[in-house]
Amino acid sequence: KIEDDTLSLRLFLSRQEAETTHVQGIRRLYEHGFPDLFKAVKKEIRSTGDLKRIAMYFGGPAAFQNAVYICITRHLFEKNLRTRAAFESYIQKLRPTLFQQTQDLINDIQAVGRAYAECFSLIQALSLKHQARPQASRILADLFEGLKNLVPSHFLSLYAIQRIQHLPRYVDCLRIRAQRGADNPAKESEKAKKISRFEHHLATQVAGLSENTSPEKAEKVEDFFWLLEEYKISVFAQELKTAVKVSAKRLEKELHTLSTLI
Repeated sequence: KIEDDTLSLRLFLSRQEAETTHVQGIRRLYEHGFPDLFKAVKKEIRSTGDLKRIAMYFGGPAAFQNAVYICITRHLFEKNLRTRAAFESYIQKLRPTLFQQTQDLINDIQAVGRAYAECFSLIQALSLKHQARPQASRILADLFEGLKNLVPSHFLSLYAIQRIQHLPRYVDCLRIRAQRGADNPAKESEKAKKISRFEHHLATQVAGLSENTSPEKAEKVEDFFWLLEEYKISVFAQELKTAVKVSAKRLEKELHTLSTLI
């Protein structure tokens, strides 16, 4: 366990907490043993101009660059390694690929920022253009709220990189909905009915999460959240293509599974 600048051995009652703390400790060991690799990651982040341009949406340049650094180094160095041999083997394999992996991860994050900026700007422009049309204005306001909820300023610490890589499609779906919703509010509202009940069930499940919720159920609730985002693509923007097969029937099945978990 990390305590200030030291690492300590601790026993935990929860296996999940033990594993989470363990990988954080592994990252700290790498940071102490291989500071050059961490400096290289930080240098790449600071030299990427596009990150500075999208930072205005996510807390400003300094905060966003730090969030990018933490996100990338967690992904690269927080590993569930249990032996010295595994520890040394991993870093030997990582070193020659560090630059490319860092660049790939930065590109993933930039893609989210670009999609967010485009969606943000479009909704603002459409809201101004259609402010005299109540139904269109309401739809655009809801989608803008959806954008901020899907990609909050702390999204890099909220989501794993594997989830972040899918965010541009989900944001693009919101952008397409905004344009089509402004053009044809009635059609957007009709399609929205297909997802509203699932959103209600999701909100109920999220509200019911607590420290007593089993890790299995918490993970299933998160999986349902992402599956619903895929379903939205199938309903509103099929041209984006879903990453997995999804339907209302599958969502119903997942809800039934959730109802059986504690």
